[in-house]
Amino acid sequence: MSVLLTILILMSGGVALKRYIFPTHNAKWITDIPIAHRGFFDNAQQIPENSLMAFGRAIERGYAMELDVMLTKDGHVIVHHDHDLKRLSGVNKRIEDLTLEDIQSYTLLKTQESPPTLQQVFDLVDDQVPLYIEIKHEDYVEAGALEEKLAALLEQYKGRVAILSYNPQSLEWFARNAPQYYRGQNFDQEDHKASSAIRLLAIALKQSWKARGHFLVYDHTATSDYFLRLFSLVRPLIPHRVNSQKDYASAMRYASNVIFERLTL
Repeated sequence: MSVLLTILILMSGGVALKRYIFPTHNAKWITDIPIAHRGFFDNAQQIPENSLMAFGRAIERGYAMELDVMLTKDGHVIVHHDHDLKRLSGVNKRIEDLTLEDIQSYTLLKTQESPPTLQQVFDLVDDQVPLYIEIKHEDYVEAGALEEKLAALLEQYKGRVAILSYNPQSLEWFARNAPQYYRGQNFDQEDHKASSAIRLLAIALKQSWKARGHFLVYDHTATSDYFLRLFSLVRPLIPHRVNSQKDYASAMRYASNVIFERLTL
Protein backbone atom coordinates (compact mmCIF):
# COMPACT_ATOMS: atom_id res chain seq x y z
CA MET A 1 0.00 0.00 0.00
CA SER A 2 2.83 2.38 0.85
CA VAL A 3 4.50 1.66 -2.51
CA LEU A 4 1.28 2.47 -4.37
CA LEU A 5 0.84 5.66 -2.36
CA THR A 6 4.41 6.69 -3.13
CA ILE A 7 3.85 6.09 -6.86
CA LEU A 8 0.64 8.15 -6.80
CA ILE A 9 2.37 11.00 -4.97
CA LEU A 10 5.22 10.99 -7.48
CA MET A 11 2.81 10.95 -10.41
CA SER A 12 0.73 13.81 -9.03
CA GLY A 13 3.90 15.75 -8.32
CA GLY A 14 5.05 15.20 -11.90
CA VAL A 15 1.73 16.42 -13.27
CA ALA A 16 1.86 19.52 -11.07
CA LEU A 17 5.43 20.24 -12.18
CA LYS A 18 4.49 19.90 -15.84
CA ARG A 19 1.56 22.29 -15.39
CA TYR A 20 3.86 24.80 -13.70
CA ILE A 21 6.57 24.74 -16.39
CA PHE A 22 4.25 24.12 -19.36
CA PRO A 23 0.84 25.65 -18.53
CA THR A 24 -2.05 24.85 -20.83
CA HIS A 25 -4.40 27.30 -22.52
CA ASN A 26 -8.01 27.15 -23.67
CA ALA A 27 -7.82 29.88 -26.32
CA LYS A 28 -8.75 28.43 -29.72
CA TRP A 29 -7.49 31.56 -31.45
CA ILE A 30 -3.91 30.64 -30.55
CA THR A 31 -4.12 27.58 -32.78
CA ASP A 32 -6.86 28.55 -35.25
CA ILE A 33 -5.89 31.99 -36.60
CA PRO A 34 -2.61 32.33 -38.61
CA ILE A 35 -0.30 35.09 -37.38
CA ALA A 36 1.05 37.74 -39.76
CA HIS A 37 4.64 38.61 -38.78
CA ARG A 38 4.91 42.35 -38.01
CA GLY A 39 1.55 42.75 -39.69
CA PHE A 40 0.77 41.72 -43.26
CA PHE A 41 3.69 43.74 -44.59
CA ASP A 42 5.72 43.82 -47.78
CA ASN A 43 8.70 46.13 -47.47
CA ALA A 44 9.53 45.69 -51.16
CA GLN A 45 6.09 47.08 -52.06
CA GLN A 46 6.29 50.03 -49.64
CA ILE A 47 4.05 48.41 -47.07
CA PRO A 48 6.32 48.77 -44.02
CA GLU A 49 6.59 46.15 -41.31
CA ASN A 50 5.12 47.10 -37.92
CA SER A 51 3.11 49.93 -39.47
CA LEU A 52 -0.56 50.80 -39.19
CA MET A 53 -0.81 50.09 -42.93
CA ALA A 54 0.49 46.55 -42.45
CA PHE A 55 -1.74 45.98 -39.45
CA GLY A 56 -4.77 47.22 -41.38
CA ARG A 57 -4.05 44.73 -44.17
CA ALA A 58 -3.88 41.90 -41.62
CA ILE A 59 -7.23 42.93 -40.16
CA GLU A 60 -8.80 42.98 -43.65
CA ARG A 61 -7.72 39.36 -44.17
CA GLY A 62 -8.67 38.18 -40.70
CA TYR A 63 -5.11 37.33 -39.65
CA ALA A 64 -3.80 37.65 -36.14
CA MET A 65 -0.66 39.75 -35.99
CA GLU A 66 2.69 39.76 -34.26
CA LEU A 67 4.36 43.06 -33.40
CA ASP A 68 7.39 44.29 -31.46
CA VAL A 69 7.52 46.83 -28.64
CA MET A 70 10.18 48.83 -26.83
CA LEU A 71 10.39 52.09 -24.88
CA THR A 72 11.19 55.57 -26.14
CA LYS A 73 13.42 57.93 -24.19
CA ASP A 74 10.36 59.57 -22.66
CA GLY A 75 8.72 56.30 -21.65
CA HIS A 76 6.20 55.59 -24.43
CA VAL A 77 5.66 52.05 -25.73
CA ILE A 78 6.55 52.23 -29.42
CA VAL A 79 6.03 49.51 -32.03
CA HIS A 80 9.32 48.84 -33.83
CA HIS A 81 11.51 45.80 -34.38
CA ASP A 82 15.05 47.20 -34.59
CA HIS A 83 16.63 49.10 -31.73
CA ASP A 84 17.61 51.84 -34.16
CA LEU A 85 16.00 53.58 -37.14
CA LYS A 86 18.72 52.85 -39.67
CA ARG A 87 17.20 50.00 -41.68
CA LEU A 88 13.66 51.33 -42.02
CA SER A 89 14.14 55.11 -41.82
CA GLY A 90 17.76 55.62 -42.92
CA VAL A 91 18.66 57.34 -39.65
CA ASN A 92 21.46 55.99 -37.45
CA LYS A 93 19.74 56.79 -34.15
CA ARG A 94 18.61 54.51 -31.38
CA ILE A 95 15.00 54.30 -30.22
CA GLU A 96 16.01 54.57 -26.56
CA ASP A 97 17.76 57.89 -27.23
CA LEU A 98 14.76 59.55 -28.89
CA THR A 99 11.45 60.91 -27.65
CA LEU A 100 8.18 59.77 -29.16
CA GLU A 101 7.91 63.07 -31.03
CA ASP A 102 11.41 62.59 -32.45
CA ILE A 103 10.68 59.04 -33.61
CA GLN A 104 7.37 59.86 -35.24
CA SER A 105 8.99 62.69 -37.17
CA TYR A 106 10.68 59.97 -39.25
CA THR A 107 8.86 57.81 -41.78
CA LEU A 108 9.20 54.13 -42.64
CA LEU A 109 10.64 53.24 -46.06
CA LYS A 110 9.93 56.77 -47.36
CA THR A 111 6.17 56.24 -47.03
CA GLN A 112 3.72 58.33 -45.03
CA GLU A 113 3.86 55.75 -42.24
CA SER A 114 5.70 56.46 -38.96
CA PRO A 115 6.39 54.02 -36.13
CA PRO A 116 3.09 53.82 -34.20
CA THR A 117 2.62 53.65 -30.47
CA LEU A 118 1.09 50.51 -29.05
CA GLN A 119 -1.94 52.57 -28.07
CA GLN A 120 -2.43 53.57 -31.71
CA VAL A 121 -2.35 49.90 -32.66
CA PHE A 122 -4.87 49.06 -29.95
CA ASP A 123 -7.16 51.81 -31.24
CA LEU A 124 -6.92 50.43 -34.78
CA VAL A 125 -7.31 46.73 -33.94
CA ASP A 126 -9.97 46.94 -31.21
CA ASP A 127 -10.01 43.12 -30.89
CA GLN A 128 -10.91 42.57 -34.54
CA VAL A 129 -8.02 40.06 -34.53
CA PRO A 130 -5.69 38.72 -31.81
CA LEU A 131 -2.36 40.39 -31.07
CA TYR A 132 0.97 38.77 -30.22
CA ILE A 133 3.14 41.42 -28.57
CA GLU A 134 6.87 40.68 -28.50
CA ILE A 135 8.84 42.46 -25.78
CA LYS A 136 12.15 43.55 -27.31
CA HIS A 137 15.29 43.52 -25.19
CA GLU A 138 18.83 43.29 -26.53
CA ASP A 139 19.85 40.76 -23.88
CA TYR A 140 18.46 38.59 -21.08
CA VAL A 141 17.92 41.49 -18.70
CA GLU A 142 15.76 41.95 -15.63
CA ALA A 143 12.20 43.00 -16.34
CA GLY A 144 11.38 46.61 -15.52
CA ALA A 145 9.87 49.72 -17.03
CA LEU A 146 8.91 48.22 -20.40
CA GLU A 147 6.98 45.36 -18.83
CA GLU A 148 5.27 47.71 -16.37
CA LYS A 149 4.24 50.19 -19.08
CA LEU A 150 3.01 47.37 -21.31
CA ALA A 151 0.92 45.86 -18.51
CA ALA A 152 -0.62 49.27 -17.74
CA LEU A 153 -1.68 49.67 -21.39
CA LEU A 154 -3.04 46.14 -21.50
CA GLU A 155 -5.27 46.83 -18.49
CA GLN A 156 -7.21 49.29 -20.66
CA TYR A 157 -7.36 47.00 -23.71
CA LYS A 158 -10.02 44.31 -23.73
CA GLY A 159 -8.89 42.40 -26.80
CA ARG A 160 -7.19 39.02 -27.25
CA VAL A 161 -3.49 39.29 -26.48
CA ALA A 162 -0.50 37.01 -25.99
CA ILE A 163 2.92 38.17 -24.78
CA LEU A 164 6.10 36.95 -26.48
CA SER A 165 9.76 37.39 -25.59
CA TYR A 166 13.19 35.83 -26.01
CA ASN A 167 13.93 37.18 -22.54
CA PRO A 168 12.58 34.68 -19.96
CA GLN A 169 12.68 37.37 -17.26
CA SER A 170 10.05 39.34 -19.17
CA LEU A 171 7.70 36.36 -19.31
CA GLU A 172 8.42 35.51 -15.69
CA TRP A 173 7.35 39.07 -14.77
CA PHE A 174 4.03 38.58 -16.57
CA ALA A 175 3.55 35.12 -15.03
CA ARG A 176 3.82 36.72 -11.59
CA ASN A 177 2.17 40.09 -12.12
CA ALA A 178 -0.30 39.64 -14.98
CA PRO A 179 -0.90 35.88 -15.38
CA GLN A 180 -4.17 36.44 -17.26
CA TYR A 181 -2.20 36.98 -20.47
CA TYR A 182 -1.01 33.99 -22.46
CA ARG A 183 2.77 33.74 -22.82
CA GLY A 184 4.82 32.55 -25.78
CA GLN A 185 8.44 31.63 -25.10
CA ASN A 186 10.67 32.62 -28.02
CA PHE A 187 13.64 30.30 -28.39
CA ASP A 188 16.30 30.29 -31.10
CA GLN A 189 18.85 27.53 -30.73
CA GLU A 190 21.27 29.42 -33.00
CA ASP A 191 21.63 32.04 -30.26
CA HIS A 192 23.08 29.63 -27.73
CA LYS A 193 25.89 27.81 -29.57
CA ALA A 194 25.47 24.76 -27.35
CA SER A 195 28.09 22.06 -27.80
CA SER A 196 25.62 19.20 -27.55
CA ALA A 197 21.96 18.36 -27.95
CA ILE A 198 21.63 17.69 -24.22
CA ARG A 199 23.16 21.07 -23.37
CA LEU A 200 20.78 22.83 -25.74
CA LEU A 201 17.77 21.14 -24.22
CA ALA A 202 19.00 22.03 -20.75
CA ILE A 203 19.16 25.71 -21.74
CA ALA A 204 15.65 25.59 -23.18
CA LEU A 205 14.24 23.89 -20.08
CA LYS A 206 16.00 26.34 -17.77
CA GLN A 207 14.42 29.22 -19.67
CA SER A 208 11.06 27.40 -19.60
CA TRP A 209 11.21 27.23 -15.82
CA LYS A 210 11.29 31.03 -15.71
CA ALA A 211 9.07 31.83 -18.68
CA ARG A 212 6.30 29.28 -18.03
CA GLY A 213 5.11 29.78 -21.59
CA HIS A 214 1.80 28.47 -22.86
CA PHE A 215 3.45 27.82 -26.23
CA LEU A 216 6.92 27.82 -27.79
CA VAL A 217 7.90 30.14 -30.66
CA TYR A 218 10.93 29.10 -32.68
CA ASP A 219 12.81 29.72 -35.91
CA HIS A 220 11.49 27.25 -38.47
CA THR A 221 14.70 27.48 -40.51
CA ALA A 222 17.10 26.77 -37.63
CA THR A 223 15.45 24.40 -35.16
CA SER A 224 16.37 20.75 -35.23
CA ASP A 225 13.94 17.87 -35.52
CA TYR A 226 14.87 16.24 -32.21
CA PHE A 227 14.19 19.51 -30.36
CA LEU A 228 10.72 19.80 -31.89
CA ARG A 229 9.90 16.15 -31.22
CA LEU A 230 10.56 16.66 -27.51
CA PHE A 231 8.74 19.95 -27.05
CA SER A 232 5.74 18.92 -29.15
CA LEU A 233 4.97 16.43 -26.35
CA VAL A 234 4.54 19.12 -23.70
CA ARG A 235 3.37 22.33 -25.35
CA PRO A 236 1.98 23.85 -28.58
CA LEU A 237 4.62 24.94 -31.11
CA ILE A 238 4.41 28.06 -33.29
CA PRO A 239 7.26 28.58 -35.80
CA HIS A 240 8.21 31.87 -37.41
CA ARG A 241 10.07 32.47 -40.70
CA VAL A 242 7.36 30.54 -42.50
CA ASN A 243 7.65 32.40 -45.79
CA SER A 244 6.53 29.94 -48.47
CA GLN A 245 4.00 27.19 -49.01
CA LYS A 246 6.88 24.71 -48.77
CA ASP A 247 7.85 26.17 -45.38
CA TYR A 248 4.23 25.93 -44.25
CA ALA A 249 3.86 22.28 -45.24
CA SER A 250 7.12 21.41 -43.49
CA ALA A 251 6.38 23.41 -40.32
CA MET A 252 2.94 21.90 -39.83
CA ARG A 253 4.44 18.48 -39.10
CA TYR A 254 4.83 19.72 -35.52
CA ALA A 255 3.25 23.17 -35.41
CA SER A 256 -0.08 24.21 -33.94
CA ASN A 257 -0.01 27.52 -35.83
CA VAL A 258 2.50 29.63 -37.78
CA ILE A 259 3.90 33.16 -37.82
CA PHE A 260 4.21 33.89 -41.53
CA GLU A 261 5.17 36.56 -44.06
CA ARG A 262 3.66 37.35 -47.48
CA LEU A 263 1.59 34.16 -47.76
CA THR A 264 -2.12 33.64 -48.20
CA LEU A 265 -3.28 31.08 -45.64
